[in-house]
Amino acid sequence: MNPGPIEETGKVAIGVVDALKSQPITLAMVLFNMVLLVVVYFGIKNMRDHQSKVLEAIFEHTDRLYNCGKTQGYKLQSEESKPAD
Repeated sequence: MNPGPIEETGKVAIGVVDALKSQPITLAMVLFNMVLLVVVYFGIKNMRDHQSKVLEAIFEHTDRLYNCGKTQGYKLQSEESKPAD
């Protein structure tokens, strides 16, 4: 009778645990790397959220500045018609 994937996975897990018992520094490195990945993930996530808020504020202010001239009736100098000499 052939062992199923669950039994094989169990054997691999037991082998990994036995290997890590004999080398605790390897276990410490693995745990440290996992913690580092979590910290980096959340750091990047927070930075990305902050960046999106800043960009939204920039776009909002840019739209306000763009529409400011239209509502008050200002014209660009290039839009003024100059009389011909």
